[in-house]
Amino acid sequence: MYCSVSKGGSTLFLSSGNLSSKASEALSKVILSLPASSFLELDISDSVLSQQSIKTLLNGISSSEAVRVLNLKGNSLDASSVAALALFVKNSSTLLKLSLEWCNLGLSSDSFATLCDAIRLNASLTTVDLRHNCIGQVGAKSLASAVKSNTTLRSIDLRWNKLSLRGASDLLEALKSSRGLLLALELEGNDVPAEIGAAIKRTLAHNAERQAVIKEVAERSKAIDEQMEATRKKFVARESVLQRNLAALKSDREIVVEASTAEIERLKEEISRRDDELGSVREDLDFVRRALYVAETSLKEALERDADREKHVKEDKRRREESLLDIKQV
Repeated sequence: MYCSVSKGGSTLFLSSGNLSSKASEALSKVILSLPASSFLELDISDSVLSQQSIKTLLNGISSSEAVRVLNLKGNSLDASSVAALALFVKNSSTLLKLSLEWCNLGLSSDSFATLCDAIRLNASLTTVDLRHNCIGQVGAKSLASAVKSNTTLRSIDLRWNKLSLRGASDLLEALKSSRGLLLALELEGNDVPAEIGAAIKRTLAHNAERQAVIKEVAERSKAIDEQMEATRKKFVARESVLQRNLAALKSDREIVVEASTAEIERLKEEISRRDDELGSVREDLDFVRRALYVAETSLKEALERDADREKHVKEDKRRREESLLDIKQV
């Protein structure tokens, strides 16, 4: 066990170690004391911890806001340990990456469903590694529910599980109707039919395009907001200068009247010109919003066309099979 501290945060390696329940409790208290501004990567991979030690540690850090990465690879988790993990995932608002390779999560459909529901509710998680977990069709359906509702997930690794056709189909349908923008879904080693795999890749590609459009719009909106804020600060600064000038010249009424009148007229012209500029900025913002709407509409239509095309392909295949069957019967 060792701890590595870098400029970006700290990494606590417990890999291949062995913690007693008391040691897990003490460690959880230390982690819980860390401020939310900390960036802690907790690596407990291949530790072969007892279920009690795992539960004690996970329950102890269930309200921690310091853990950004949690690696439990190679630790077989029973139902009670998965429940503790689900509670941590559900409560965390800072967790970014969850590594659960070789954790036997698919052996209990109910426990895995609880974990998937926690992932569904989490609002910070971007990456989940679920390789080698014996996840089958039932587990895939639970995960599909999380994919459909979660808005922060960007990558899920499901390689070498047991999804098969039904599980992959559930994930595909979830992707198509998802509120989020999943960009990577690894399915190697799951006996997924080629057409389903191709459809998933197309959907992920559409998500990538949507994300690029959203990012561009966000950047342009930010630039516009910054420009508007700079303009506002200029007005405030000019108004402040004018007020100071008026206060300084108040002793001489004639000079104040003459100077303020000229300054006010100039500011009116400046405000009028700035109003025109702001109008142009608002028009640009409206154009960007319309462009986003058109892009999203186009993407939706493309998805619908893909769905229709897949439906026709399946119908044609069914008809050919029926024709061949009729021929064989004749």
